[in-house]
Amino acid sequence: MNYKNLIVSNWNAKIIKDCETIYLSEYAKPESIKNRNKNKNKKEIPYHWNNKIKAEADFHYLKSLKGKLLLDLSNKLNLVNKTSLSVKSWNLILGNWLNTFLLVGYDRFYMVKKVNTKYKNLSTQYTKPFDLNNMRPLDSLGSVINFENDKWNYIFINQIINYFHQIKVIENNDKEIYISNNGKLKNQFLNFNFKKRIKELLINLVNLFLQNLGNKDKNIAFCNTNFSVFNFLFLRIFLKGKSIFEPKFHIKQKVIYQQNLRNWNLDISESDNLFETIIKKLIPEWIPIIFIEGFNKVQIQNKFIKSIKYPDIIFTVDGHFYNDPFKIWAAKCIDKGTKLAIASHLGGVPPKFHLIAEYESNVCDYYFVTGEQQIKYPQSIRISQFWNGLKFRKYNRKGKILLVTTSGSKYTRDLASFLIGEQILDSFYDQLNFFDNLPDHIKKDIRVRLYNSKTSIFNQKTFWMNNCKNISFSNNLRFSNEVSNSRLVVCAYFGRTYIELLSANIPTIIFWDTRYSKVADYCLKDFEKLKEVSIFFDNPIDASNHLNSIYNNIEYWWFSEKVQKTRFDFCQKYGYISLNKNREIASIINNCIK
Repeated sequence: MNYKNLIVSNWNAKIIKDCETIYLSEYAKPESIKNRNKNKNKKEIPYHWNNKIKAEADFHYLKSLKGKLLLDLSNKLNLVNKTSLSVKSWNLILGNWLNTFLLVGYDRFYMVKKVNTKYKNLSTQYTKPFDLNNMRPLDSLGSVINFENDKWNYIFINQIINYFHQIKVIENNDKEIYISNNGKLKNQFLNFNFKKRIKELLINLVNLFLQNLGNKDKNIAFCNTNFSVFNFLFLRIFLKGKSIFEPKFHIKQKVIYQQNLRNWNLDISESDNLFETIIKKLIPEWIPIIFIEGFNKVQIQNKFIKSIKYPDIIFTVDGHFYNDPFKIWAAKCIDKGTKLAIASHLGGVPPKFHLIAEYESNVCDYYFVTGEQQIKYPQSIRISQFWNGLKFRKYNRKGKILLVTTSGSKYTRDLASFLIGEQILDSFYDQLNFFDNLPDHIKKDIRVRLYNSKTSIFNQKTFWMNNCKNISFSNNLRFSNEVSNSRLVVCAYFGRTYIELLSANIPTIIFWDTRYSKVADYCLKDFEKLKEVSIFFDNPIDASNHLNSIYNNIEYWWFSEKVQKTRFDFCQKYGYISLNKNREIASIINNCIK
């Protein structure tokens, strides 16, 4: 029997002579970003979430499944950790991890299911890694690194394949022949950073100074806010309660994976489908160590927070994502009556669906957002763009054109109506098409700002250099500096960057593929208005044609009455800038603790 060779990951991949090769996806190919054309003859399974109707249906399915699993998982973890936290508190602690693990599992499961249906006589080579226990994640961040890691995906996908008996697994004892360059796991709490230590010293001095100020009957803890010490001191002027700024939490001793603490299973029912059966068996194995072995070893590092046993409010911007020691402490406070306020950094225009936004909007009592989002999130409270660092109308009319790009993980680890997974590759070609359609004299003025992310696997710079002659890149300085030195900014993706630019009244052109990037339905009419004045485009060719038409007099177009009114109305609705951000935030917090 002639078997087809299934490659599931670009780790330890073996090409078998005289055997047809099937790639589970784009990410299973070697160096796919460098030259996509040469890989066209290699068979792969189409990315299932390119169909956003299916993606939205799967979003609702996984959201429902998470709710059911969370009930069972909360009970199991309360028993293991000898605690009695509420489901709400467990959702804060591990809800974001559970969301991501479910969508990662479903994505890999569906691809295996699809390849198993499409091809007969499949086989895959499996070499058991010698350091499997080193892949066990310590915390939520370690899990994210795993989800983007070739080696971990090789292990995880093969665990799923074990449930598909039609696929022949050929185990061998060969040595590992390739380790991805993202194979080393790091932990965010172990990296030494000199500037970080200086900031911690300043924070301690600030807390020492503030410990006797404010209404002692009302206590507010500010954790993972990304506020500078200077900004917090200004904010503190307007606060009525006693404040603690950026307390630190850590695990007091080294913790290791212990199998004896994981000899439990989530309840499996007859109504479970195959995916639900698989994921319930894999959760106890891959749940981060801090949620089991390290749960009762979390300590408060900052002595000032110890004086406030249970704050009235905990305010955070991103601590609910990956700071697990903080979340464990916060969850215990919440069960004693503390309220959680989250200031979302996701932008004022919500995507049609987004698992991360769904998580953060549900775990908090007060959801601060930078736009009119009550239709989607009824409990949300509108605030100004507290994170926008651009100066109003600060640009250079004689500067270059800045093309702002994005990137991401080649392995899917989010489920939303914007670019995910292999769609990132398609966006690169949209950016390239935008550039190629411009006349040479404008091309010379383009500066491409590459997406600066350590988690991105795609090599954007290599892509541009392989496909363009004489392409110029920006210096990737601070974004505000690059904007102030540019005459116009082109934003080529759906994120929060474009709303920052519009709010600062910087000449801006926006484009993205609306097949992949979909805003909430109630926002569509406002994007049609942006289209009418040629700010927004749903394809790169129309966007580049517009740039060509206005190139010699950008300000005549941008500062026309119609463009400015449309821009202003849009920003008032989705991302205004307050003249006194600190007073506004403080006023909202004060109202929450009355």
